[in-house]
Amino acid sequence: MLVLLIGNGRTITNIVQNNQSLQRLSIFLDATGSVTNFATSGTFNSKSVNNGYIAQNLVILYDGKYNTRSGYNTEATTWQDLSGNDKDATLDGGYWQDNGVVLDGLDDGVFVGSNLQDIFSINNTIEIKVKFDELNSRDLIFGNYPNTNNINYEKYNLNNDTRLWVNGGNYSTYFGGAYTSNTDKYTLTYVWNKTEKKVEQYINGILRYTFTNDEIGNYNFTNFTSAWIGRDNRGAGNVAMKGTVYSFRVYNRNLTGDEITNNYNVDSSN
Repeated sequence: MLVLLIGNGRTITNIVQNNQSLQRLSIFLDATGSVTNFATSGTFNSKSVNNGYIAQNLVILYDGKYNTRSGYNTEATTWQDLSGNDKDATLDGGYWQDNGVVLDGLDDGVFVGSNLQDIFSINNTIEIKVKFDELNSRDLIFGNYPNTNNINYEKYNLNNDTRLWVNGGNYSTYFGGAYTSNTDKYTLTYVWNKTEKKVEQYINGILRYTFTNDEIGNYNFTNFTSAWIGRDNRGAGNVAMKGTVYSFRVYNRNLTGDEITNNYNVDSSN
């Protein structure tokens, strides 16, 4: 028998191999010190599932492969948070297919609400795995415009730009040619660095763009509410995403390049 213990943040993974039998168990240590075991083969008894992603300072984990804390459910209308923080999101339209939620580009979206209310008042990292059904179109990836405190991350128009939109365009910038395929899946990572007054965007684990502006360090959003994945807060007839969202993660710190690569590799294996 071979027993291997791997530590990562608050999650310990125990892999036991005995002849041809392989069982993977994870042990979650919560804030009270209690311990819950669960098997990663299908059904989970714990509220926290790491699945190989970086666990330290993880605020939200939505995983399309395990869209509830009881496993995968094609009828789920709540995308349950597996980070242990109970920050669940609500599907408004869309449907589950291929371990992701399919959005129609009209008014479908995933409502995160006030779960990230203070996230842009500090350094943070937001990661999302997506597939865009159309090129040369505007797709809202994540945002809450037109709320008073608003930020949108977008795929923008004819040049397939990547775009950052802050406070209704008070600060807006974009770079062309970010996306070249409507069949490939992209892991997009946005590193909001207030300390250095910049936002870095990684695509599939590689740093591609840096948005730099003094105002990024000055924004002190403590009321980032009505947030959405796949659209913003304008509703039907406005900007939305046509495609599929496979996973979504938020950290209340800046991930390192190596950590971003790790999470991309996990996304690629799912």
